[in-house]
Amino acid sequence: MHRVHSQIFGLAALCGAACTEPNISKGEARGDPQGESEGTPETAPEGSSETDTADEEPEPEDTGTADTRPCASGEPIIEIGTGEEEFESINNGDNIEIIHGTQDGHHILGSLRTKNTTEIAAIRFQIIPLSDGISISDQTYRLMMLPDGTGEPCAWTTVGMYAYLGRIDPGEAPFLLNPVVFKMDLVDDNGREVSQSLEVIPFIEPADHSTPPTDPTE
Repeated sequence: MHRVHSQIFGLAALCGAACTEPNISKGEARGDPQGESEGTPETAPEGSSETDTADEEPEPEDTGTADTRPCASGEPIIEIGTGEEEFESINNGDNIEIIHGTQDGHHILGSLRTKNTTEIAAIRFQIIPLSDGISISDQTYRLMMLPDGTGEPCAWTTVGMYAYLGRIDPGEAPFLLNPVVFKMDLVDDNGREVSQSLEVIPFIEPADHSTPPTDPTE
């Protein structure tokens, strides 16, 4: 009996020692006097930012590099005119002749001067009556122009482009002696675009039907 009491006393002593340990609740960390949760982020040091972007690469700056392709600088300019062998200027309201061709067709001649364009270009040439706005001639040329003779760089000219009208009856063509739009649109080899339009009045010279003189020896 004395031995049983001694065992019980020993167990009670052990329990008393064990029960004096601090109780660690879930979510508390040892050595944390504030009892903060394990999931709470650490406070960033003073003067620092969690969104610090110092390590990000800076965006590239716009260097503003100029286009160095030939004839790519300066405002592109065109001047439209007429003429078969040399450039002839025309202005708004001018008369322009319809030419009766050798194959019995009719056409109007267009010419062009340019500045600050490449020498090779695509040119759309239209004749559009003001009465209905429907083109009576619409051709596109891709051609190499020649220096315009001024000696200026990137200044070119081309003459004698045909605006085909087919065969017309002077007595029945409603656009004759009425204003039409003489229009050219240019796209050069650098992809730059420029246009010009003029209002002109087409006319046609009467055909010469006079009888040739008879050879008196016949």
